[in-house]
Amino acid sequence: MYAYTRNAPRAMLALESYGAKFNKTEDGTFEQVLMPGHTYPRAIHYHFRTGSQFKKGLTAEVGRRPNITVKEDFFVVDVFVDGGKVAGALALDICSGKFVVVDSSAVVFATGGAMELFHPHCDASNDLTGDGHAAALRAGAELADVEFMQFFPTGMVWPPALNGVIWIGELRYHCGGWLYNKYGERFMAKYDPARMELSTRDMTSRAIVTEILEGRGSPHGGVWLSVTHLGRNQIQAFIDETFPNFSFRGYNLLEAGVDVREDAIEIAPVSHFYMGGVRCDADCATAVRGLYVAGEVTAGVNGANRIEGNALSETQVQGTIAGGRAARYAAGAGTAKVDEAQARREVGTYSAMIERTEGPNQLALRTEAQDIMWRHVGVVRNGEGLEKAVARLASLRGQAEGICVRCKVAQANRELVEAIETRNLLVMAESMAKAALAREETRGSHYRRDCANEDDPRWLVNSIVTLADSEIALRHEPVDFCYLSPEGAETPPADAREAL
Repeated sequence: MYAYTRNAPRAMLALESYGAKFNKTEDGTFEQVLMPGHTYPRAIHYHFRTGSQFKKGLTAEVGRRPNITVKEDFFVVDVFVDGGKVAGALALDICSGKFVVVDSSAVVFATGGAMELFHPHCDASNDLTGDGHAAALRAGAELADVEFMQFFPTGMVWPPALNGVIWIGELRYHCGGWLYNKYGERFMAKYDPARMELSTRDMTSRAIVTEILEGRGSPHGGVWLSVTHLGRNQIQAFIDETFPNFSFRGYNLLEAGVDVREDAIEIAPVSHFYMGGVRCDADCATAVRGLYVAGEVTAGVNGANRIEGNALSETQVQGTIAGGRAARYAAGAGTAKVDEAQARREVGTYSAMIERTEGPNQLALRTEAQDIMWRHVGVVRNGEGLEKAVARLASLRGQAEGICVRCKVAQANRELVEAIETRNLLVMAESMAKAALAREETRGSHYRRDCANEDDPRWLVNSIVTLADSEIALRHEPVDFCYLSPEGAETPPADAREAL
């Protein structure tokens, strides 16, 4: 966290130099806004479409650097390790259908989260199945705090064409939207009377799901979000400025039959950000020498619950650190060479999916796992449900080793890609369920109805997941605190002191 907070400002300045734009005040300084859960206005943005500016700046900078080779549709599925050190990586060239062995002494994973675990209750693309997490685990790295998944409270659930769209949340943040149950009650008064609808994501999600579970939800499994208490002209002015032509980041509500000037909207929580991930140090280095991680695939920076506004800047800070460290490690590690016999074994694991003539269907395995995750490992958890989830998910993970891909065409075989993703998803699903079952308390985004209080004497610990002989093992370690005074009276660790 020290490395992140120290280096985030300069990372944003670097992005701006690449061509990214941010809103500025009249005196030319960054416009900083107050986000839910924050004490001070500290989040910078570009008309609340900040991610697109990150993409714009980074894409432009990559284009200016001829020494960077970009491989499109290139799915890295595993890391080769020799003597505890990275020797290379195995990738599927999706277009050709061929597996490619890449010799390298350093690998950086920046593969994002695992929100697809809760599909269709998620707001991410369907390829965020925990692929980097699972590959790192198979290579010998450790995962930490995998029970902590953040849910965004206001994803649309109706109409089906807009299922999962979260941009409607701007009506809550910036237009003063109110949340109602089916009886017309502003139920946030029961859960957070001081902040009401501007409560934190975890508290708001918990409140919404509780209303649904207790029978006070809307017809399609959500609750109501409405701004109709405002004047029609007020709503129109907000729409014109923020979402011209009613286009919510490409989704036109009017065309879908929703008019926020007159209608309440059915919403429910969706998986949004993964606090758990691959365990790393301040250098973004893992337990496997030469394997580095950056961004949402990592664990540690956000603890049990990320506050809003940290995710994008985290990618830039850790990406710079991981890239620099990996380059320096590779320069001193010498030439790496993957063992041919090991490569054949790894390729065989995935080729067998196509070669089999019978076996489980990957889509059926994935769909069942996602249903289990939402029902038992979602926003609201309890011991009985988690026990059921762990048992069934372990069974599904075992079945996944015999997946049969029906499509036998090598080139652009989407079913093969999804089968590999499903194998990874099941590793992450069982890991999360096991860690959630073991943590008999409520902390951050992890809410146990049967253990509703935070329990520091027993559970101020990190959950550590390892994989050995195909078995997922879990242990706990005390949280290692490093207290820093505002004046810096205590010297931080040397590796965190270094500038980007």
